Amino acid sequence: MTQTIRNDPDNASFNEPILHGLTEVEFVKDILSTEAFGEPGLQQPLQGFETRILKRHLRKVVIDYPVLYIPALSFLMMEQAEGQPLREIFESRIDPGPYVKGTARWLARLHNSNIRLDGEFFRDDEIEASRRYANAGSWLLPTLKSDIQSISTQLIDAQKTLPLHARKPIHGDYHPRNIIVSPDLTTVIDFEEARMGDPAFDVGYFVAQTKMTHGLGDATVQAVEAFIQEYQENQPGIDPDLAQRAAVFEAQTYLQRIYHTYYLLALRPDFDLISEWLNECQDCLRKTQSRCPETGRRNQ
Repeated sequence: MTQTIRNDPDNASFNEPILHGLTEVEFVKDILSTEAFGEPGLQQPLQGFETRILKRHLRKVVIDYPVLYIPALSFLMMEQAEGQPLREIFESRIDPGPYVKGTARWLARLHNSNIRLDGEFFRDDEIEASRRYANAGSWLLPTLKSDIQSISTQLIDAQKTLPLHARKPIHGDYHPRNIIVSPDLTTVIDFEEARMGDPAFDVGYFVAQTKMTHGLGDATVQAVEAFIQEYQENQPGIDPDLAQRAAVFEAQTYLQRIYHTYYLLALRPDFDLISEWLNECQDCLRKTQSRCPETGRRNQ
């Protein structure tokens, strides 16, 4: 149920009765709802109370906050983020190390928050997605069909035996283009794929997307290693299965990128690049297989 929020900007408080019973997501949706902005089609900036509460509520997880919403056009204007896309850092000669560490800390804060998102991705959904990516790739790239099917079989087997993890809020599309960085601030955009899921998804997805976009050179490899280490250091406790789960999701992301780039977007296949991605995918699956006995002992 949506409630209209209109209070004195100078007396903003989380103890306001109007906020009682609302989750973080419900409150944000309330601010961005048609009721909160009056009749559809009216252009109204956020009032002070709304921006204060929204920014204070999300103070540990920086996002661009809304400036203007036009419901009739489904148009949302956000503030300009401070910094530049992480992708540009990788493409320049700037050391990406400090920036990927900030990126890892941001992600750890999201995963450790108490936000509850509406959507949820279950194991069956993840397995079905892998089948879809592999089937499309096998059809589109017949010369690589046997390799793709072999990888798909290993990937799905790994997904079926993967230790289950408590569902946490995940971004769902966490890659360098969606991350705005400056020396002291990390801002993240594009939450269309956000849902409840395994936090290892975001970790593996970020690693794979970064490697595929920026190559497998030493600088990129060192950056993703720094990202993983910083992420782990910002967890409240040790997650013994994180590396295994992240490797599975990383492997899946290589197939997803092939599916998206060459099947959905119908770009001309670059077989050398695709083979490189499949090799990385295979390496990830080898890592998961080498960890399986150890994981099994831990879970007994």
